[in-house]
Amino acid sequence: MISLLRERLALKLVMLTAMAVAVGFALATLESARIQLISFDRLHKESASALARTLAAGVRNAMLTGNGIAVRNLLDDTQAGLSTVKVRVFAPNGEEVFAAKPPPPPPAAQPLYVRQVLSTQAPATAPHDAQAIPIVNEQRCRGCHAKGDLRGVLTLGTEGASVAMDRSEASFDVLARIFTAGFVQLMTAKRDEKLDAYFAEATTRTPGVRGIAVYTNDELRYFGTTRLGVPAEAITRGVTAGTQPFSVSDGALTYRVVPLPSQPRCKGCHKDPGEEMRGALVVAFDPAHLEGKASLLAASETSLDHVMLSGLGRIVQGFLDDVARTGAVTTLRVHDGEGRLYHDAFDAPLPPPAVGTTLARGEPTERAATLDHPEYLLVEPLKNDKECQTCHGPDKPLRGAIEVRLDTSAAARETLDLRHKGETYALATVGGVVLLLWGVLHVMVLAPVGKIGGVAELVGAGRFDTLVEVSSKDEIGRLGARINDMVAGLRVKLNLTRFVSQATLRNAEQLEGAVLAREGKRLRVTVLFSDIRGFTAFSETRKPEQVVEMLNHYLQAQADIVVKHGGDIDKFVGDELMARFEGVDMEERATRCAVEMVAAVDKLNRKEGAHGIHIGVGVNAGDVVFGSMGSEQRMDFTVIGDPVNLAARLCSAAKSAQVLVTDTIRTSTGPAPGLEFVALPPVTVKGKQDPIPIYEAKAIA
Repeated sequence: MISLLRERLALKLVMLTAMAVAVGFALATLESARIQLISFDRLHKESASALARTLAAGVRNAMLTGNGIAVRNLLDDTQAGLSTVKVRVFAPNGEEVFAAKPPPPPPAAQPLYVRQVLSTQAPATAPHDAQAIPIVNEQRCRGCHAKGDLRGVLTLGTEGASVAMDRSEASFDVLARIFTAGFVQLMTAKRDEKLDAYFAEATTRTPGVRGIAVYTNDELRYFGTTRLGVPAEAITRGVTAGTQPFSVSDGALTYRVVPLPSQPRCKGCHKDPGEEMRGALVVAFDPAHLEGKASLLAASETSLDHVMLSGLGRIVQGFLDDVARTGAVTTLRVHDGEGRLYHDAFDAPLPPPAVGTTLARGEPTERAATLDHPEYLLVEPLKNDKECQTCHGPDKPLRGAIEVRLDTSAAARETLDLRHKGETYALATVGGVVLLLWGVLHVMVLAPVGKIGGVAELVGAGRFDTLVEVSSKDEIGRLGARINDMVAGLRVKLNLTRFVSQATLRNAEQLEGAVLAREGKRLRVTVLFSDIRGFTAFSETRKPEQVVEMLNHYLQAQADIVVKHGGDIDKFVGDELMARFEGVDMEERATRCAVEMVAAVDKLNRKEGAHGIHIGVGVNAGDVVFGSMGSEQRMDFTVIGDPVNLAARLCSAAKSAQVLVTDTIRTSTGPAPGLEFVALPPVTVKGKQDPIPIYEAKAIA
C-alpha cells in the first residue's frame, strides 16, 4: 500500500479529499455552472454585436475618404487579422463591391465573342447583334494596367432599344446624356484636368459631333478646346435654374444644351450655397454626319476610356449604368483582360436575403448566434448622408449595405463543453468542500511543482541548460522527466532553426498547433538564383575542409546582401543560392541585390586570393505557388512555377560576374539610379518555344 501511494498521485489526493466531501456542494456546483452559462451566453452576444458594429463603422468611415483601395485594404486587413470575421460591402443594387477578384475563367467558360476579341484583338459580333470591341491598353493606361495589350472587352447592343439612333431629337439627347455622364463622373473623381482632352477626343472620334463645351453661370466657356457657335440666348437659357435639356438649330448644326444643376456632390468645388446651377454642357451636332449605332458606340467607348483613367472602379460602373439608362442600348457589358465579367449594366444581382431585406427597408438586419447555428450576422445600411453625396449623388437614400458575419462555432463548442463538464462533474461529485492538509500537499505536490515551475521560467528566459531534479516515481516525477525531455528537444530544435528559411519559420509559427497541410497559395514574388563559377576547379586543388570553409565564405557574403535588401534565403543547393523577394519594389531590390552580390564576390576574391571564382545570377518575377511541399515525413516551404524555372535558366545562362534579368524585371524596375539594363540577344531556354528577351543588369556610377 505504501509503495502504491508513492507511485500514484491520484490515490494520494483521493484519500485526502475523501475526508472532507460534502454532499451539498454538488447542488452548489450545478447552480454555479448554470449561472455561468447564462452569463457567458449574454456576454458573448453583446461582444459579437459590438464587434460587428465597430467593423461596420470602420468601413463606413474608410468609404468617406473616397479611396476604394483604402476600403479594400481595411477589409483585407480585418479579415486577415480576425479569422472568424467576414465583411462584405454591397452596392444599392445588391452587387458586392470591394471583393477580391475571382480567378480568371478558363477559355471554355468565357463567352465566345469575348474569347474571340481577346485572342484576335479585333471586334466581334455578340448575340442579339451586339458589338464586342477591344479596349486597348494604351500607354496612358499603363499606370493601372501594366501588362497586356488589352484592358478588356466592351459589348454594346441596341436590338429592341426604346430609343433609336436615327438622327432625331432623341438621338441628340442620348449622345448628350452620355457625354454629360462622363463629365459628371470625371468631376466626381476630381479629374477635371482631363476634361479638355476628353471633349477633344470625343469630338474627333464620334461621327456627327462637332464640339463639346461646358459653360459656367457667367456664360463663359470653362471646359472644351473647341469654340462653339451656339447662340448666346441658348447659353443664357441653359444656365437658368429649372430648365430641361433642349436643342437649338443654327444653320447646318444642332446644339443640344444640358443644364447642370448644383447637386450635393458639386459642393466640394462649387462653394456658393445659393448657387442653384453650375452651368450647362453643350454638344454641337452635324445631323447629316451622324452614323447611328457607330456614333453611339464611339461616344460610349471614348467616354469609358476617360472615365477609366480616373482610377475609381465604382465611377466606371456608375458611368455604364448611366449609359444603360439612356434607353438607346439593351446590352452593355465590360469584361476585363482575363475574361472576367467586370460589370453588366442590365444584370440585376441577387444579394443574400438579409442584405436584400436591409436594402429594401433601410434598417439593420441582425441574426443572433445560437448553439445550433453558431454564426452572428449583422447587415448595416449605408445611409447616403450629405457628406457621402459628393461621390454617390443625391438620388438614392442608401449607398449600400455592410454585411458582417462572425463565426462563433469555437465559442459554441466551448459553451457545450463547459455545460457537459459541469453536469458531469456535478453528478459525479458526492461531496463539496475538501480540507486539504497543507503540510502534506506542500511536501507531496507544491514543492515538486514549484521546482518544475522554476525550470519552466528559466526555459522561457532562454536557458536550456537546466533540468528538473527528479526523485519520485509518481505522476509529478514522470512530469519532471518529460520536462527534461522537452528541454533537450527544444535545445535540438533551436539549433535546427538555422537550417531553414525565415519564411519556413514564419509559416510554421502561424500554424498555431494546426495540422500541417501540403498545399500552396498563389502570390507574386521575385526570384533570384546565383551559382558560383570556377568553384569545381578550385575544389580540385584543395582539401575538403578548405573547400567547405571557402564555400561558406562566399555563400555568407551573398546571404548578407540578400538580407540587406529585404530578401529571404529559400535554400542553398551546393554552391547555388536561391532567394525570394516580396512586397513593394521587390524587382528593384532583387536587381540591386544581384549586382551587389557580383561585386561582393569579386571583393572576396581579392581578399581570399581566389581570382578564378565568380558568380552568375538570374532574376525573374511573376506569379508562383508558395506553400508546404514534400512528403508527410519531410516538407519544405518553397515556391514553384514557371517564373522560378525561368530565373534558374537565366542563372545557368549567365556568364561569370554577369546578372541576367527578364523584361518583366526591367519594366517593373524602371529608371533606377545606379542601375542600367543592357539588352542582349534573346535566349532560348528549356520549356519555352519562343526566345526570351533578356537584359544584363549593371551598376553605374
